Amino acid sequence: MVAVEGMVAASRNQHLASFISFNTRTNSLFEDNVVNESTNPLNRQHIAGSFTQAITDANIDSGDSLRIYRSSYTHSKKIDKIVRKANQILIDSVVMPKLSVNTIRSRPATGAHVFSP
Repeated sequence: MVAVEGMVAASRNQHLASFISFNTRTNSLFEDNVVNESTNPLNRQHIAGSFTQAITDANIDSGDSLRIYRSSYTHSKKIDKIVRKANQILIDSVVMPKLSVNTIRSRPATGAHVFSP
């Protein structure tokens, strides 16, 4: 579970703007339903949860399952391509084509600052 959570978090953070854009555009298409991270079927957490359940149901030992998780992480990067393509299809279909999502990444500290009153 720790490995899966780490992979999901790393991927999500790396491609956050694409996922937020996709959720926002998709949400604008549905009046009665909310599309967000928890309801989006392309959310990595949903995919990872299904994958984890499949490995659990198959009774695969921990060593083999870790190798499978590592391999799946490599292939899971294709989901990011799918989300980018889905965003482009929505843009081409004039679904919020001017939407711009910028994420703020924390910057490493360059030095200590001392403030005096």
